[in-house]
Amino acid sequence: MYLGVAPSLESNLRDQRLNSLAVAAQRYSPPIRRALESSSDVKVLDGRVRRAADSSGARVTLLAITRTEGGPQLEVRSDSTAEVDITDLRFGAAAEAVRSAAPGTNSAPPSA
Repeated sequence: MYLGVAPSLESNLRDQRLNSLAVAAQRYSPPIRRALESSSDVKVLDGRVRRAADSSGARVTLLAITRTEGGPQLEVRSDSTAEVDITDLRFGAAAEAVRSAAPGTNSAPPSA
């Protein structure tokens, strides 16, 4: 027996998932932004990031952008995972979005 997913179905499912994530981002961005703007305790910020992740069913990583002479630098401000070491994460789509000043999307396979 062989079971496969047609490319168009796979594409439609991915598009639906990305749309669902965009809706969750619109919902949870304001409380996260308020926590940042009010210099809330890191626990408050982390809690809001985790709630966004729990609601969306996706890992959420909040990045800070620092502009330097060498170009923009991305720094992790909060992450919804309980892992201590997340230095292996790469944010190519985010870096490209910052360089081009245009929004970007990217998805990564779930970690094992």
